[in-house]
Amino acid sequence: MHSSVVGAWNGLWGSLDFNIIGSEGILRVEWDKVTLKKTGKISAADFSGLASIGNTIDKPTQASDTEILFAERGYNNCHLDHFTRFFDGIRKKTKIDADVYFAVQTAVPAVMCFESYLSGNPIYWDPVNLEIKKK
Repeated sequence: MHSSVVGAWNGLWGSLDFNIIGSEGILRVEWDKVTLKKTGKISAADFSGLASIGNTIDKPTQASDTEILFAERGYNNCHLDHFTRFFDGIRKKTKIDADVYFAVQTAVPAVMCFESYLSGNPIYWDPVNLEIKKK
């Protein structure tokens, strides 16, 4: 699947919203919701196996035959949830959900999509060894 990332950035609060555009659809991340829109039919039931992470993000709703919403409009405490889990992990010495390894796993593919877009060539990433693959 080929994909690219298009987004806006606000230095005070971080990402305002962005799209990850792939060959099968678009994942749109906004301040208060996440939307998956596919070129074909999709069902919220396909995501019933998601681990519960709180609020409405683990309860996707069917918006149309091709669109799923992963958060309800009006929810805006994602930063509070993130910081609460981070500080609880430090205080209680438990696993932190968004640790450095998680950051690498999520940031590098997004940056590589952008680099691929700029160069006009695909870049292949090995997520296990965390390195660029040669094709």
